[in-house]
Amino acid sequence: MENSGKNNKLLILVLLCISVLTIGIGVLLFCTLTPTVSSVKFAGDFGEENLIALNRQSVKGRITNPLINQYLYFKFDQQSLDEIKDKTEDSLRYSVCVTFKFDGKTKQSEKPFAFGFLYESDFDGPKKLKKQIPTRPLVAANLNECNKEFFKVSMMSRELPVGFFAFGKNKYSCLKAELLPSRIGFVKSGEESRINYFGFDTMGGTISFNGTAFDVNRSQDVNIKNRSSLIEQTFPGVLNIKMKSYNPEDYSKQPIVKIDYGGNILQLFRMPEEQEFNIQLSGLYNCNGKFSVLENSDLIESAVIIPNDFSVFDPDLPIKTDLGLVLSWPKENWRSSKYELFEWNNFPGALFFDFADYETQNKFFTRAAYFVEKSGYKGTIVSNEFCLTHHGYNAHDYKAADLARFFNALRSSPECFDEEIKLRNILLKNGVIVLGDDGNFKKGKGSVISISRESQEYQRKMLMAHESWHAIYFEDEDFRNAVSACYYMFDAGSMKFLKNYFKTTPSLNYDLNDEYLMQNEFMAYILQNNLKFVSTYFVNHASSPNAQYRMPDDCKYVIETKGAAFENAGAVLDEYVHSRWGLNCGRVFNVGLSH
Repeated sequence: MENSGKNNKLLILVLLCISVLTIGIGVLLFCTLTPTVSSVKFAGDFGEENLIALNRQSVKGRITNPLINQYLYFKFDQQSLDEIKDKTEDSLRYSVCVTFKFDGKTKQSEKPFAFGFLYESDFDGPKKLKKQIPTRPLVAANLNECNKEFFKVSMMSRELPVGFFAFGKNKYSCLKAELLPSRIGFVKSGEESRINYFGFDTMGGTISFNGTAFDVNRSQDVNIKNRSSLIEQTFPGVLNIKMKSYNPEDYSKQPIVKIDYGGNILQLFRMPEEQEFNIQLSGLYNCNGKFSVLENSDLIESAVIIPNDFSVFDPDLPIKTDLGLVLSWPKENWRSSKYELFEWNNFPGALFFDFADYETQNKFFTRAAYFVEKSGYKGTIVSNEFCLTHHGYNAHDYKAADLARFFNALRSSPECFDEEIKLRNILLKNGVIVLGDDGNFKKGKGSVISISRESQEYQRKMLMAHESWHAIYFEDEDFRNAVSACYYMFDAGSMKFLKNYFKTTPSLNYDLNDEYLMQNEFMAYILQNNLKFVSTYFVNHASSPNAQYRMPDDCKYVIETKGAAFENAGAVLDEYVHSRWGLNCGRVFNVGLSH
């Protein structure tokens, strides 16, 4: 990681060099200014156009004798300017990105380099720069630290740029310029493995060539604004991180990348196949500050911040995120005061509600709970009064087929809650249920799960895991087969305890004749806790006075065997879910967050 003092020294050095430009620009321009077409091209959706060279060195885009000339000046032609204005007038979603090549063979103690924009106010005429241009944000670098021959630089700008310039005290070339979607951060490799990418916000900064850190000086630079609403809303960007592939054969040695982003400590648990993480900045408590890799930086291929899609302003569309961010997501960043809607990014279609309280959650799901799962009520629609006086669950999970059956049945009910209509519309909008040609609801793809902020923090983590395993079970046949094999090989005495616990616990009241439900709950109760706590969890339940009163012999068996059967089943399932998805007992997230 670069030393911050060293970075500051470099930036000061570059600014001193640029001050020479500010003081002596009149002499420089009168001696070298020869506006003409440059061989360097600018590319965008419109195609490619040649840049306008504002000095002789810019005609070919090369500095061959840095002892005499260190500057390249370029201006965009009118078609390019129109494209830039069209792309950037409402937001900072696009940036000018420039590719440079430098001669790393020269022997100098320092190789300062800088890049910045030119604006309309810098010109006295269409192609005539003023004798002096004011200080402005720059991207600075020491090319002694550059580990590749080529590198790309982009910087966001709040003012419409009409050109750009570069400075370097060594031989270097400008190869091309492009208008690309804005990205703040770094890319170590890409389509061209010889080229590194470094993106900056409107304040510029210093390039970290080793790809372990970057500054986010103005988090609002990646905000997008919803100007169509009566109240102007803003939404911050997404931190996209890509990592090298991971062999999950030895699941006990899963490498973890640790990152500090503005005081938010992120732990990235690498996955067997998917190696991309999209971290919503609205899920963090601070979007400003320094991004730095604390552990295993060699595993990161890129880390960039990009603007969100405008669909995030629709509260009926989920925010795609890793579940590790949901538990501590700042409530003030919710799009609705009563709940926030997420989608589990590793399992598309799994919608996740986090509710502000049980009351709201109950109106969304209690009637569905009795219709789908409760013994003695399955397939029936209970009344509003019943829902308000009976408990469903502290957390919920439902597959698409059951939701379609429920909403078809709800049509015949004389009453329902507004929240249930809201739920139905959200499910339709996101394809979890669909409306068939016959006018009936049919299953789509996905499921819905929920927890509440009214639950204690330790409960929320366990309930999130429990309900999330159900979401995977609904959709993945291979997982269901693995659970079934474990279920039928399970110790008979421990299974008797578990089923009696399901039957006699008033808040559960599961239908024991529903084999699909039994296997699903068997799996979720085992996988909801860390493996080292699985046996303790069941022994503690067997030791509770209520359980001892209801089923003393079953409880005695679990206590005497120390819950070993549950731990053994947990070990089997833990190894399975890790080899498939890089997850573990009690952990359904790949992004851990602390402050």
